[in-house]
Amino acid sequence: VAEVLSVLALQFPFYFAGNVLVSFLLVQRAVSLITWIAAVTLLVKLAAMASLVPLWGLKAVALSTGLMYAVSCPGLWWASNWIVRRSAREKP
Repeated sequence: VAEVLSVLALQFPFYFAGNVLVSFLLVQRAVSLITWIAAVTLLVKLAAMASLVPLWGLKAVALSTGLMYAVSCPGLWWASNWIVRRSAREKP
């Protein structure tokens, strides 16, 4: 159990940063960007689970969740920066 919990702890920084970025994108009404990023990260999680669960079992489920959040954060960061740059160009 301790090994699974230690692997689960890897996701916390990505989870909290992702929540902040998703909140920003929701305020900016960028729901379509969030949807695309979520679809990609779902595929990453499914692929990680399919390849790692036979090797590591329950620990792989925790690792795939952390990997999903680790992949979503750069995508959310990119989307947030894109929104900020786009709005800066539109202002006179």
